[in-house]
Amino acid sequence: MAKKVDSAETKTGVDRWRAATNTEVDGKSSSKSKKRKNNVARQNVRLLAVVVVLAVAALGCCYAFLGSLQRSVELTGGNELVFSAASSDTTEVSSEQLSEASKIISSRLDGRSIKGYKVSQSDGKLLVDVPFSADTDSLSTIGQTGKVEFVRVDQIGDAEAMAKIQNGTEDVQLEAGTYTAFLDETHIKSSQVSYTTSSSTSSDGSYSIIYVVVVNFDDEGSTTFAEVTKELAESSGQIAIVVDGVVQSAPSVSEEITGGQVSISGDFTLDEASQLNSMIGSGSLLVTLTHDDTRAVDPVLSLRRACIGFGIALACVILVGFVVFRLSGLVLAGAPALACSLTMGWFGITSAAGASFILTLGALIAIFAAAAAELVAVFAMLVRFRGGVASGLSIRSAALKVADAAERPAAVVFGVAFVIGCILLFVGSSQIQGIALALAFGIAADGAAIVLLAVPALRVLGLGAASKKPGLWGVKGALAAAGSGAAEASGEPADDNDNEDAAPAESEE
Repeated sequence: MAKKVDSAETKTGVDRWRAATNTEVDGKSSSKSKKRKNNVARQNVRLLAVVVVLAVAALGCCYAFLGSLQRSVELTGGNELVFSAASSDTTEVSSEQLSEASKIISSRLDGRSIKGYKVSQSDGKLLVDVPFSADTDSLSTIGQTGKVEFVRVDQIGDAEAMAKIQNGTEDVQLEAGTYTAFLDETHIKSSQVSYTTSSSTSSDGSYSIIYVVVVNFDDEGSTTFAEVTKELAESSGQIAIVVDGVVQSAPSVSEEITGGQVSISGDFTLDEASQLNSMIGSGSLLVTLTHDDTRAVDPVLSLRRACIGFGIALACVILVGFVVFRLSGLVLAGAPALACSLTMGWFGITSAAGASFILTLGALIAIFAAAAAELVAVFAMLVRFRGGVASGLSIRSAALKVADAAERPAAVVFGVAFVIGCILLFVGSSQIQGIALALAFGIAADGAAIVLLAVPALRVLGLGAASKKPGLWGVKGALAAAGSGAAEASGEPADDNDNEDAAPAESEE
């Protein structure tokens, strides 16, 4: 009869108690761990539900405020004004002169509050594309030289023109060489449109608005203007304010005018005053522009076609993502779609609030480029996730490791890019600024999409979904690779039934 041999190691009462209760303790620990895991999974599922609501709200804002979103002629179409250029000395106009003229024309369009325009040059001509809403009849004069001069009426050599001015005739044309200006636009520091009110003589108490252009001189101009007005005040002489050889107004001088400020009046409407102010503020053209033609232009890419193109690209991403990552690849499509909807929704809200953002073709490309960067980032996250599983980590450990590593950098990117975008939103209104603004908010939306969608989705996968059906979520091959690697290390054949339970366990923390 075989005799039972006791272990050589002496067991204390505590050891025997631990051995007896080990199963119960492990069961409680496992139950608590499972409960914590389920709570975390539910929290991330709730966050994903909030993301869906947020995306729908962003798209709703974009649709609701689409009318407030200013778009360039490249996206809406419009009218094109064609100007031919000629130099004063009959030499051929250089590209540098046309470029300088383009800047001045752009400044004049800004002064008239024209949005979404485009100024370009082709074959020695200047092409000005404006939206359909712009008044092309008034804009046909935007190519005026805009030379501003201040002339003493008593020194005009054309007696007939001088008599007309003294009799109050408007828009008197002065022939070149018949007058000499004592000041010109080179001494103008700034200008702005202002107005005064004049009470009516009727009993109804009505009044009229008189628009004027207020001009501010630099120090030298202020001194010269004060000296001339002091001399003319003795005889109530007149100063003719001449723009491109045409007298706009000729006020009488009753006293010396100091301070370097003068008002140009001439029964202007608001549009006429704004037109004159834009010419004065932009400076005079060094070339002569002649309006040749006005023609309609089609949009380079309509917003509708851009959305259709983005939808087709998104469908291709979904297909490729499903082939490569199975259902995990849906995150590939969801993240850039969320980023674009957040960006466009934000622009819709800010435009409705009065921001001067203009959606141009370049800005739209910047938004799509940011979405492409988002696609690459999420693709890299999924590759790292599968690589971690293939290296021997459990599905849960690999998913949480990748999610934790991406969350903080994405939050920092969102914060920094959003602050930069808010600053750019109120700095200038140039085309380059618009592209930079779209790129900044696009990158900010990328960071938000990773924090709100990619990271929670990856955690949900790791906390159960991918472990139950690894083939459906695209990690079955990675599990097989992990099993093969373990078998090669131990010299034993791999078991085809290896799953997450065979991988090393990690703590909840």
